[in-house]
Amino acid sequence: MVESEMHGDSKPLQVIKNLTVCNRLQAQNCLQSIKLKWEDNPYLLLSLVRKMAQLATSNNLESIHAVFCNLNLPLFILLDGFFDLKAYFDCSYVASDEEMNSLERCFYNNNKQYLVKRGITIHVIGQRLITDGQPCLVEVEEKLEGKLAILAQQEIDHQNGIFLPASGLEVETF
Repeated sequence: MVESEMHGDSKPLQVIKNLTVCNRLQAQNCLQSIKLKWEDNPYLLLSLVRKMAQLATSNNLESIHAVFCNLNLPLFILLDGFFDLKAYFDCSYVASDEEMNSLERCFYNNNKQYLVKRGITIHVIGQRLITDGQPCLVEVEEKLEGKLAILAQQEIDHQNGIFLPASGLEVETF
């Protein structure tokens, strides 16, 4: 990323390059103080998405929300396999009537596990970051099924302030 793409301010890029679980509060404070318009700078958003993907991978997560990084952004990513990265921005979902029980791990709560009822299929409505070629945000209404549907529901719930201890039943692990 060149400096002109960041409107002459290199702080956001430095924060994104250094984003780890340990210094996420510093990242939040810096990014919020700059008041960026993510839609105007998809390269900066792409840098953040790639760093979030590294953080998720290093913690054996299949998805991660910006809330986990203490960034107040309606952004989450899904990792489906080694190379398939999907980044969503400002999304909601509509779940199917058909539900399943999902055993989910709560990374931020000592890896406790919770049993949660989730829709088997969902429709995600919002924006998706296109990461191939020229990055840009596009409007989407996308159907997700199975594992990706469960992951998206959990991340969108995080965005809305609904965390596993409130939405599921804690299950003992042995």
